[in-house]
Amino acid sequence: MLDLASLPLPVIVGPTASGKTLLGHHLAMHLASGVINADSMQVYQDLPCLSAQPEAALRASVPYYLVGYRDVQDLYSAGHWYRDVMALLDHLLPQTPQPVFVGGTGMYLKVLMQGIIDCPAAPESLRSLIRDTLEEVSPPLYHHLLSLYQPDLVAKIHPHDRLRLLRAAEVWIMTGQSPRSLRKQSVNPAQTDPAPYPFFVIALMPDRTELYPRINARFAQMVAGGALPEVQALLDRQLTPHHPAMKMIGVPEIAAFLSGKLGKEAMMTLGMQASRQYAKRQMTWIRNQVTPDVVLPFCVTESNLDRALQSILGTLPHKK
Repeated sequence: MLDLASLPLPVIVGPTASGKTLLGHHLAMHLASGVINADSMQVYQDLPCLSAQPEAALRASVPYYLVGYRDVQDLYSAGHWYRDVMALLDHLLPQTPQPVFVGGTGMYLKVLMQGIIDCPAAPESLRSLIRDTLEEVSPPLYHHLLSLYQPDLVAKIHPHDRLRLLRAAEVWIMTGQSPRSLRKQSVNPAQTDPAPYPFFVIALMPDRTELYPRINARFAQMVAGGALPEVQALLDRQLTPHHPAMKMIGVPEIAAFLSGKLGKEAMMTLGMQASRQYAKRQMTWIRNQVTPDVVLPFCVTESNLDRALQSILGTLPHKK
């Protein structure tokens, strides 16, 4: 008898516009499970178009989890997402075997499959104090002050990166060490919180001649859809240019267009270029960080969906 608890959890990785959502949705339908988001921008409720969240029709036919459930002003890290995932899996398994992870955010995927640094969670009172201090003195000055006392703590952090500055300060106060130091120690299993589940990785790795036109088309559709009002809403909330949402692919270019600094043609050209560069970085990360169980060397579309599913289900242990 098949032990449902031992079945590996599918993880679909790949560059933007490669068909991850389509494949993940239909794989979840076949497995009678659901889809767990592994994209750092799709967690925000304010960005359905910019983050290419699954449409309502898809979400009506398959359960989707960790999509559009955080406010864009929340400082939400890979560690927070990992803890939310573990709590969700405790709730879902084994009644909903093999939920499908879908996403292209490298840090989310890394903590999912490798576990996280075993560091006690900071109390909300401490996080609030650090956030208030960051706002009062500005991130660059906060970065400089930390560097005077603990150079290693901020050596690899940009002075405007609020999220990483917040996390570094939390870890230092809670452990007396920097996140980098704890990661170096993680070669010792006793120092880490290992991932408690087996995973089955499916990598979409299309050729750029196939992928890049799809990226350009998606950006054009995004602009024609709801991206402009979503970016305007971000600007109206007066988020800093270094907030994660403001650094999202396409947002700086659209923001420059809305403020009159770029014409529409230049915005489209630069936005598409930024999206292609992001896809290239995603594929490099996959090559260097992931050992896939199945590689699909093409973008998944309606016309080749059955072939993609057969390639996966022929290898993936699952309930028949």
